[in-house]
Amino acid sequence: MSKRRRTFTKAIMREALARSGGKCEAQGVWYGLPSGQRCNADLSKGVQYDHVVRFADGGESDLTNCAAVCIACHKHKSAKVDTPGAAKTKRMSDKARGIKNPPKMQSRPMTTTPKAAKRKATAASKIPVPSARPLFEPKG
Repeated sequence: MSKRRRTFTKAIMREALARSGGKCEAQGVWYGLPSGQRCNADLSKGVQYDHVVRFADGGESDLTNCAAVCIACHKHKSAKVDTPGAAKTKRMSDKARGIKNPPKMQSRPMTTTPKAAKRKATAASKIPVPSARPLFEPKG
């Protein structure tokens, strides 16, 4: 059984950068661009190598699945596509296996200290209480 790598080899990164022509290869809605549009930002300001199909979803660490992208595009895809997708996969897997969050613990009721009870009683005694009056006036 061969060991699968999560990162790209230096040779693959060199080939991807050469293929890109020094321009960002990010393309389409996954990277926050209109469908079919390529970013083409200059990679001299920073380059990152992205698994187009996430490794966790079966994407290989080969040249066909490697994109040389600018930092902004990689950050967008990671935050808006990869991380939420991985979280959803995990939630669905847990649900299928019957794994649930533990029930929330009940907190103890708050107790009042004697000093606080006295302060509350004193404050209540300062509120004027209206005198009792009948709800209706009897006719007659």
